[in-house]
Amino acid sequence: MRKVIFLFVVAFLNASANADEGKLVKATSAFVEAEAEISPHEVRPIIKGGMTHFFNYSIGFSAFLLGTNDWFQAYGGIVCNLRYFKITISAGIEQIGKGNVGPRMAVSVETDVPYVHIYGLVEMSGSGEAGDYSRLWYDLNFLLKPSKYLSFGFKDRRSLGFGPQIQITIPKFIGFSLVWAPVAAEKIEIDPLRFAVGVNKEF
Repeated sequence: MRKVIFLFVVAFLNASANADEGKLVKATSAFVEAEAEISPHEVRPIIKGGMTHFFNYSIGFSAFLLGTNDWFQAYGGIVCNLRYFKITISAGIEQIGKGNVGPRMAVSVETDVPYVHIYGLVEMSGSGEAGDYSRLWYDLNFLLKPSKYLSFGFKDRRSLGFGPQIQITIPKFIGFSLVWAPVAAEKIEIDPLRFAVGVNKEF
């Protein structure tokens, strides 16, 4: 796992250092984010990062990793740019605790037209969570963007929940996010003390 993190960080720093060199390299983007899911029962810290590089207008490569208390995952895949939206299909690994390494796959769809940003991610694993679709995890987002500094809308994430979200961005510096998810993702249950807060940096 440490080797995977090391290689990702090296690639990430290399992409960032060369972000302004040539038209092809300018198609490279990356991000890092620290997030916490907060509920009356626990505070779950999450560290994640990703990068995307387009070889031309239509086809690119993406990589993503995430780590939390007893969970790590990393995957990479192909990105297809279809003018108004992007589709990414990825495959990689997951690790629970100190062992139990298994496969993980992901599909995401994203559109970023003026004033609207829609992003949906579905992951499938060999472990999963309790439920009829226990191998699936999802994160669905709908955001309105009245300016480059502010976005707001809704998020539905398993197992965080569903509710409103707001994102504040200081361009070329840092971004902040807040999600209030009082509605349980998989059952009719209200918990007004369920939140997610995050800080991110894009390159």
